[in-house]
Amino acid sequence: MNLDKDNIRPQARQDDLTTEEVRGETLVYDSRNHKAHCLNRTAAAVWECCNGERTISQIAAEVTRKIAAPVDGSMVQTALAELATANLLESAPAIPQPAKISRRQVAATAAVLMPIVASILVPTAAAARSGSERPSGGGDDDDQGENGGGNGPKGNSNPGKTDNGKGNGGIPGNGKGKGD
Repeated sequence: MNLDKDNIRPQARQDDLTTEEVRGETLVYDSRNHKAHCLNRTAAAVWECCNGERTISQIAAEVTRKIAAPVDGSMVQTALAELATANLLESAPAIPQPAKISRRQVAATAAVLMPIVASILVPTAAAARSGSERPSGGGDDDDQGENGGGNGPKGNSNPGKTDNGKGNGGIPGNGKGKGD
């Protein structure tokens, strides 16, 4: 399907998003999807221009002005595709696939200008708290010892030998777990 780039007027999503600019990049936290996104300067400029009224050509012209570097329609399409994948556009319209960019073109336009959106999943507070917690007190296996003793089932450590002070996951100890 051949879509007319001048009929596409993308709208940046605003709901449930928190943004912060840090060192020339824009960090976006999506509380709806629990994801964090990092937009480089070009991707952030494209996203800021997505007001639902501008076409891809108009966005390219505005981004060129904002970052004082040439940005064409294919770079805007690349940014829009990444923004849509990151769910940062309102009901993303069918964005035409950007033309393949060769390595030579990347080198010519400088990789700094390529629009990049990096995303990570952020666990909710409840999920972060419910991780696999180990009780404090040291030891491994079924250790009943204090001071990190126990190198096997039921704290059967050799009382005459030390555990080199590492305590096998607990407080550095002497390797003399209480055992049964």
